[in-house]
Amino acid sequence: MKAVLSELYVQKVYIASEMKELSKPLYNALREMFQELKTEEKPHEDLKKLSCVSRAVIRTGGYQPYANIILESGVAFQQRKIVKALSKFVKFLT
Repeated sequence: MKAVLSELYVQKVYIASEMKELSKPLYNALREMFQELKTEEKPHEDLKKLSCVSRAVIRTGGYQPYANIILESGVAFQQRKIVKALSKFVKFLT
């Protein structure tokens, strides 16, 4: 995961809207971690449709309901901030 995070710049985060009620601690942690990024909440079914056109999928082994997120990548201007935020997210899940 560290190798992926060191190469990936995230410009937008998609979060399942169901997470807000069904996985509140995770939702709050994600909102805090990615507060500097543009985030968009979408129904879980829409996230599944978006995942069909994804370039890569990473399975974390997390077991919280609706814990999937989609990271939209772009050009690396603020890469260090993103890597720190994603590292916190991975630690939260494990």
